Amino acid sequence: MGIQAKRESLFRIIGMMLILIGFTISIFLDILVVGDPLISILLILIEISWFFLSFFLKLEKNFFVDHFFQIFLVLSCFSIFLIIIAFLLSSTNSVFFAFISKVISNLLIIVCWHFCLSLYKKEKVIFFFSGVGYVLLSLIYGIKLLIIYYYTLIPLIFITTGIVFIIISELNMKKKGLLTYI
Repeated sequence: MGIQAKRESLFRIIGMMLILIGFTISIFLDILVVGDPLISILLILIEISWFFLSFFLKLEKNFFVDHFFQIFLVLSCFSIFLIIIAFLLSSTNSVFFAFISKVISNLLIIVCWHFCLSLYKKEKVIFFFSGVGYVLLSLIYGIKLLIIYYYTLIPLIFITTGIVFIIISELNMKKKGLLTYI
């Protein structure tokens, strides 16, 4: 990319960091939104375990890359088990619906963050659609929460800004001929 693309590369990194900051804020706000402390702990366990898998895959740690399928199966079973426990512990359907909505939206943002700096076309499509899925799910579910918890927009603003930074910088790089997807 060279010196010509330093600014755009910096915006891509800033976009990735904004997505990560938005995800971190979202984890802390999930505790307030879900309300029930036990359900919140289950939610955090699911989100953190998938984030660590994504993080270690991003670092290309041999153990995680070599055993990805087995780790993916174990984490999937673990998540399903915690979701079943959350269903049994939920006092109302609205608590369980909030739990499931937060799990899905945060898993989408983990996938979005994982693929945000990729140069592969398929992974860039996954990045885009998981980001859009997160934004749509957050807006659909967030409209109900905005009346009560107006601060739930904070992670959405960070994450959307990060996605826009990445997309605009990559479009500029493509226009200048400095970026080609594999």
